[in-house]
This record gives sequence, structure tokens and C-alpha cells, in this order.
Amino acid sequence: MTLKLPISILTTILLAPSALAWRVRLYKDANYEGTQATWSGPGGAGTACFGNVNPINNEISSLKFYAFNTERTSQCCITFYDSPSCQTKSGDWSPIAWCNDVSIANWKGTQYQDDISSFRTDCYSV
Repeated sequence: MTLKLPISILTTILLAPSALAWRVRLYKDANYEGTQATWSGPGGAGTACFGNVNPINNEISSLKFYAFNTERTSQCCITFYDSPSCQTKSGDWSPIAWCNDVSIANWKGTQYQDDISSFRTDCYSV
């Protein structure tokens, strides 16, 4: 038995990403423990703001971020903010960003511990 597919469908199937391009997991406690929340996305070119990190808003002490899709054809940067809607509330607080895979086991003693309220992703093809 031979399966015949139109070229347009076959092209769509072959070019479709097989995995999500980025994923972030935020943890309430240090060392990747306690309540956690996960977000992920397809990584299509563009920017998206995730305006509220409930249920652990302003309680984040550790994180894991995966910037690439499985094929490493898409990469995303992530920027964290201390206010909702991807903004900062005070002049002494600097947003922090990464464009590669990163794991932070403990933000204790930094301005970021228990002070993250939103994040933005910026994705592009590589």
C-alpha cells in the first residue's frame, strides 16, 4: 500500500517543529524545591510578555530555563521583571536576561530573590 500526500501537507509536516522551543520552570524555594510553575512556547519569531507569574508571584528563589528547541533551530531569550506587564517599578532594579540554557539554584542575597512578577520572551530562528 502506498500513501500519497499532497506536497503542501508533506512540507508542513516535515517543517513543523517537533518540540517546544523554550521552557521556564520557576520554584518558590531554593534548590528547585517547593511550589513550582512552568511556562513554555513554540518559539516562533517574535516577542511575548507573560504579565503575571502566579501562583508564585514575588516568591521565586530558583529557576530552570531552556532556550532552544530540540533541533536547535529556534532560540529564545528570557527577561525577568519586578512588576506585572514586563515593567520595572523602581530605578534601582535591573531586569535580568538570558539567551542560553540556565539553572539558578538559589537567588538568596540578590535583588531577584522573591521579586519576580513577570517575564518576556524574545524568540528567533538560528
